[in-house]
Amino acid sequence: MIKNNSGATSVFVIMLMVVLTAFGIAALTTSNAGLKLSRKTSQWFKEYYLLEGEAERVLALVDESLIIAKQDAESVKDAKTFSENYNLIAYKELLELSKHIKNMEIKNNPLTVIYTVTEDKKEYPKNITVVLKIPEIDNKTKNSRLKNYEIYQWKEWQEKFEFDNSIEFEDPQFENPQFYIE
Repeated sequence: MIKNNSGATSVFVIMLMVVLTAFGIAALTTSNAGLKLSRKTSQWFKEYYLLEGEAERVLALVDESLIIAKQDAESVKDAKTFSENYNLIAYKELLELSKHIKNMEIKNNPLTVIYTVTEDKKEYPKNITVVLKIPEIDNKTKNSRLKNYEIYQWKEWQEKFEFDNSIEFEDPQFENPQFYIE
């Protein structure tokens, strides 16, 4: 008797197609999830670096104010020392700058600058808070190449928010509803 095995080959081909289709769908799903994650990561980096650029811009304005204060302190000829003149002029320059930059605070003794830059377009915006310590400059260090400030803190943060994953249903009825059948 001759056995006919043509049906077994068809079953094998069908099973192979099902397995290959399942692997294809899994690969497609995985690559789609990876694409979404990479887009989200790219957007996050773009937003962060725009925010960091704004923080750097404010930092450059602070540095410019301190350079002006150093130059003005050198040109003042009175009974005060350079250090006293510099601290007073730097404080005044930074106070004037803080009028033009929102979320900027100036503290004296020791001279400290605190400012926060915030994303404008988001419901839960990211923020960067920068705390700068301004070192005292005396006659010995006034011509040195020391930085005009010391970055004490550079912190990215975001306001707390509640994640609400609840599903809104209609108000439950606690009585037996009346159905009208016509």
